[in-house]
Amino acid sequence: MSELIFVRHGQASFGADNYDQLSPLGEAQGAALGRYWAEQGATFDAVYVGPMQRHGQTLTAVHTHHPLPTPICLPELAEHQAMEAFQHTLPQLAQRPDELGEMAGRLVGEERNGRLRLKAFVQFCHMWAQGELDSGPFEPWSAFRQRVAHGIDTMLARAGNQQQIVAFTSGGVIAAAVGYALSVDNARTMQLNTAVYNGSLTTFRFTRRSDGLHWSLSQFNAIPHLAAALQTYI
Repeated sequence: MSELIFVRHGQASFGADNYDQLSPLGEAQGAALGRYWAEQGATFDAVYVGPMQRHGQTLTAVHTHHPLPTPICLPELAEHQAMEAFQHTLPQLAQRPDELGEMAGRLVGEERNGRLRLKAFVQFCHMWAQGELDSGPFEPWSAFRQRVAHGIDTMLARAGNQQQIVAFTSGGVIAAAVGYALSVDNARTMQLNTAVYNGSLTTFRFTRRSDGLHWSLSQFNAIPHLAAALQTYI
């Protein structure tokens, strides 16, 4: 039996000009995981990391306290492009005669309200994942899920028996991985996306048998290494 452990990045900089940077709290979350793995004597046969800066920064924070093997960058571990699609389509969303349209209109009007932006973004994500909203020039949710599935297939195909694999990535990728393992629909998969803690661990077990590769979800969204003050979603 082998394991593939997904780590969600530490808290990034939501609302800042550059989201793709860990906050000081995000750095602390990564350090806490490193110390936890050091205490547990955790060993890994392969380490994968997504292409975002926050993925690499989380890995570095962990590595500082618990050295890891040289990471392999896997593009399929990149987060979905909901944030980019939301920002791109904001003027069009503002024309909608509903709550999302009203919120988008206020945001287009330069209102800098982090709570309002988050509420509008979450509502956008749920509608976008079900194909109700256009992605503009950005990757649609359905293509994102296919990409993540391909990345998982790649990691599992490369793994040997009795191996421990870890992948540093984002909440959307983790949600899509769970959706892939459990054959969950788009709406429920997106709901999982908003439930993933920063710095959390989601574990899958897999084994090879005569009839092929078998894998299943073992643990979702675990945070044994995070004190209450370090527990965040955004």
